[in-house]
Amino acid sequence: MSIRKEVMYELLENLGGEEVSSHMVLMELIKWLDADTVVEFTDDFKRLNNVLGYEQYEMCSTCQETHDENEEHSCDEEKLTLIRAANRRRVQ
Repeated sequence: MSIRKEVMYELLENLGGEEVSSHMVLMELIKWLDADTVVEFTDDFKRLNNVLGYEQYEMCSTCQETHDENEEHSCDEEKLTLIRAANRRRVQ
């Protein structure tokens, strides 16, 4: 176990155990970390743990529109027509 984990678990244990003190320690830890680190950690945590309910965007390979990956996407037919016409012109 790394020294970071050992120190944190020891602190939690000394404060009455993980269930009792983890929220209090987390709130104080957030105050100590810079905003970029908190955002980076949160994004990484959501990605690694497949956390749903957050807006995560992806691009449709067909129509090139971005959409929330947690929602169903259907391509706009007008846009698809324009894309197909542009692709045909490039091929000619």
